[in-house]
Amino acid sequence: MSVIGLSLFVAAATFVSDIPKMENVEVKWRNCGAGGGGWLVSELESRHVKDRLFVGCDVGGFYFSENGGRSYEIRNDGLGSAYYVQCIKEHPKDPNVLILGTNCGLYKSNDLGKHWRLLDKGFPEGDIYGHSAPIAAIDWSESDPNIILAVLGARGDPSSCNLCRTKFGAVYRSTDCGESWKMIVADGEEILRMRSMMAGFSVDPRNPNSMLATTTNGVYRSEDGGVHWTRSSEGFPNFPARKLARSVSNPDIVYAGFREPPSKWDGRPKRAGFCRSDDNGRTWRELSPLPEKYSRDAGKYHWRYTEDGGIAINPANPDLLWASGGSFLATGLFKSADGGKTWHEIFNCQYKPHVEKGDWCPWGRGVGSMSLSMRDPKCFVFGTSGTIFRTEDGGKTWSQRYSEARDDGKENTSGLSVICARHVTVDPFVKDRVFFGFMDVSVFRSDDNGRSVVRCMNGIPQKYTNCNFSLVPDPDEKDVFYGTFGNWSPSRSIFLKTVDAGEHWQRVGKEDNGWKEPGDSDCLQLVKTADGKKVFVSLARNHGLQFSFDMGETWKFHGEGDLPHAKSVFALASDGTSVYIGTHGEGKDNAAIFRTDDFGATWKRVTPENLKIGKVGSLWVRGQRILAGTSHGCGPQGIWYSRDGGAKWERVVKCFRGVGTMIGPDGTLYAISQLPGWRDSCGDHGAVIFSKDDGKTWKTLFGSGFVNQGLGSFISLDPHNPKRLWVGTGGNGIMTCELP
Repeated sequence: MSVIGLSLFVAAATFVSDIPKMENVEVKWRNCGAGGGGWLVSELESRHVKDRLFVGCDVGGFYFSENGGRSYEIRNDGLGSAYYVQCIKEHPKDPNVLILGTNCGLYKSNDLGKHWRLLDKGFPEGDIYGHSAPIAAIDWSESDPNIILAVLGARGDPSSCNLCRTKFGAVYRSTDCGESWKMIVADGEEILRMRSMMAGFSVDPRNPNSMLATTTNGVYRSEDGGVHWTRSSEGFPNFPARKLARSVSNPDIVYAGFREPPSKWDGRPKRAGFCRSDDNGRTWRELSPLPEKYSRDAGKYHWRYTEDGGIAINPANPDLLWASGGSFLATGLFKSADGGKTWHEIFNCQYKPHVEKGDWCPWGRGVGSMSLSMRDPKCFVFGTSGTIFRTEDGGKTWSQRYSEARDDGKENTSGLSVICARHVTVDPFVKDRVFFGFMDVSVFRSDDNGRSVVRCMNGIPQKYTNCNFSLVPDPDEKDVFYGTFGNWSPSRSIFLKTVDAGEHWQRVGKEDNGWKEPGDSDCLQLVKTADGKKVFVSLARNHGLQFSFDMGETWKFHGEGDLPHAKSVFALASDGTSVYIGTHGEGKDNAAIFRTDDFGATWKRVTPENLKIGKVGSLWVRGQRILAGTSHGCGPQGIWYSRDGGAKWERVVKCFRGVGTMIGPDGTLYAISQLPGWRDSCGDHGAVIFSKDDGKTWKTLFGSGFVNQGLGSFISLDPHNPKRLWVGTGGNGIMTCELP
């Protein structure tokens, strides 16, 4: 560990111990949204119970279904920072016991994921962000369930994995059902010391000492339990090897994927595919390529196969295969009845034939993960970068399993919402109407408090349809809303208006009206002053602020030279008279809060110059009270509070990061506290918290459906029902609860 990394880790450890225990207040959380969203990284059809399905995500953690994906529960209690679930494994005999391989290590549950605990004894110590041992594959012994093997690896390009504390691949063994682990150190070619991260791993069920590993340096085998390894790539292309699958009925038959390393786009699709071995991985032959039905120039990564989804083998017949196609050349799923000599397309991720209505997700062309049921091989499920599909008849018909379609064109959420939220905007005129803004899927409207949604995209220019950054209602006109839309990469935005509650959108003003397009416009305020004037203020992250005094027809930009810390403004708030900004600091100048009483003409520093606080990322003002959420890297972080307009400040909550600050109409303070970890949450204090005594004491909103609130990013109250709280998250979509 570097000196800097060690100091950060020590600081975080001190910080955690400095946080007092908070009382939990039980609430019941409900997931809202259309479903789908982030990468569906891993699926597993249960070997024990029909229609039991497990799903792991890149930002949302672990989801559980007992009805084949028609509905899900979020089960993340105890996962801490491990929301990136790379693989899922069931106990060979006990249906209640599961192990997750995450980007931060191994987690075990004895109650189907209701509670998790880290299996870290013997693994490298994690850093401040939770990175320790990214687990790519798990092999659980069928004959002796006390024996488990796990290998280090990561999704994408494993050779450049910056999540692994060891910086090299390794095999770990447990002989006590995961309670303790020991790394198997390799001799011979020392492949495990060559940054040779692993993508696949398999132990011969007939001989526990016989192992195969697919690595960034090819295929390797060991015949002595992993002590010695030799290259076993005769006939295998000289490319990194990817996912590995072994036949249940004939363990000598093994399939493995491969992929040409990424390089500058030269007009030639990067070579990738699958190989087969009939002698337990000693020799290999390349399978026929998948049909290339669709070609288009989509950038530098033109693989013939996604092969992260890999290949699945029928448990009774090793020649019956399912394989994933490429993102752009063969966009879907293929089957073979002759061991890969010939293939036929069974599902196309772009055109989605034979799928029931309700598949709204606008992206996700490549198959990224899959699972074939060992109980019933006609059941098969796969995930993409935003969707999940399942068949129960061998691929003749398919059902999308991330939302539920309704006859009126709306979608009921299934509970599998892996979307990163940007805002919740409740209609001030219409009870139960609420708008949700998301990363990657833009804007949705619900007319029943989030139980069903409809995507509202009419009129939004194509290049701005990726995100809905923010939305505000006109305080005087029903059904009129203003919003900022665009992309987070590359960063750009547009200002739009709807007069029919999101049915149609239109641009406000001319294209050259002064609106500065670059920058995430993720904070938009409509300030109505005491004399009735309406002023729009929009934050263009990393650039500055924009003001409009004519309802968006023209804009005046304030950047470097006329705005303090212009390139580090990350928070915006208003009390109806003044506008406040929170910054990350600039140069040697501390992070700070500033105020303007004349809409940008002049600025006053609210926090004293000698006050060191963390980077300000969230801000709320009500009268003389100012509540700020700050993060690490600049000064003491957590939740900071001023009761007198900024003359005096107090850090009322000590945590790694404070976000989502809000002051309710009744004076209740709300915030989201986050502790160290990749998703900045840990234990009971990665939580939605509140104080009813002006910040003196705090409690957590803790309950079923959303136990680990470390993913929370913002908070909103329903003006029609002051007990209804909305929470936006960075991986579990939108959550809501009724306050006690």
